[in-house]
Amino acid sequence: MLERIQQPQPQIAIAAVRDRMGVAEPGEFVAAVEGNLSLKAIFWMVEKRLGGLLLDRLAHHGLDDLLPEPEGTDVRRIAVGAVIGETLRMRALARVLEVLESAGFAVYAIKGAALSAVLPEHSALRPSCDLDLWVPGPAAGAANELLLQTGFVRRDAATPEDPRKWHCQPVCSPEGVLVELHRRPWICPRNLTTGPVRSMRLGHPLVPGGVPTPGVEEQVAIQAVHAALSRTTPGHVLTLWDIAALAQAFEIDWSIVANLVRSLGAMRGLRAVMSRVALLGLTEVPPEVRMSPAEEGRVVFRAVDSEDSTSALRAIWLRRRAVDSLSNWLGSARVALPTLPPPDRRFPGLVARRLRRGMGELLAAVRSMTGGPR
Repeated sequence: MLERIQQPQPQIAIAAVRDRMGVAEPGEFVAAVEGNLSLKAIFWMVEKRLGGLLLDRLAHHGLDDLLPEPEGTDVRRIAVGAVIGETLRMRALARVLEVLESAGFAVYAIKGAALSAVLPEHSALRPSCDLDLWVPGPAAGAANELLLQTGFVRRDAATPEDPRKWHCQPVCSPEGVLVELHRRPWICPRNLTTGPVRSMRLGHPLVPGGVPTPGVEEQVAIQAVHAALSRTTPGHVLTLWDIAALAQAFEIDWSIVANLVRSLGAMRGLRAVMSRVALLGLTEVPPEVRMSPAEEGRVVFRAVDSEDSTSALRAIWLRRRAVDSLSNWLGSARVALPTLPPPDRRFPGLVARRLRRGMGELLAAVRSMTGGPR
């Protein structure tokens, strides 16, 4: 496995995930940390929301003193902030469910919000950045408007609503938690607006009445399709960990996962993601949802510095590796194109963003040559 990991950041992250899941070889995490821990690796793991996992494993092995100061204090502060943020998100989730379910809307927590209810111990080390909820089909627009009438506010009032998108305009709760209501939980070309194949409701101390979620098979499919079509994956360690944690905790019916993703036209993406889960040794994955042995032999795990480093057009181009046909790829490209602001402010805004980006790149280049801080 190690020969497939070309950079130290994912080496530490993958070793930490394997160690946490109990599948690592003796001394694997310690060797990865002692050979690769650096400020760059620490900041990368924090950026990828794996800082809490790093602290957890360092403490487990008595290696806390390897964190340099003052950066170690910063990482601990961020980890504590993530736990506090999780509490705020669950309280915001309770508020959203109270508003929408009392009005008759069907609502399901997905992605990180679902994991908070399904796997709370896992979620404690895997902080979310927002609340992703699924209100199937056209009802999502009306549900979003209802939230706006009950104390929520639009995050970005300048961007118009685009009904092609898979989720409504993001809104913020009174606590400042970002909430996205998804019309369909798939970044994919096919507009399936039906509800989940299966659903369940799990108790949570901060959510009276419990948290409604899709069944675990659908949660795996949602995570995998998002991973396959996003800019930083296949290979996003956090999402691979999410999928493996679900598969380890539940008896997954992989035929349901495969049939669902096949109906979306993204089986290539599912196989790419699940092969990576299997190659990392995180959990057993049946051959029918994996790539061929020849394709798996070419898989390499790399660190991606930032999602912003990939342009929207390149992200659309990379989707050809995840969808099953040219027509699906063209449909995916259409859905993925960003909505531009109104014409009267479009051109100045684009120019300003280009100038800011150019100045940032210039300053970074000058600092790198002079040895100054980045």
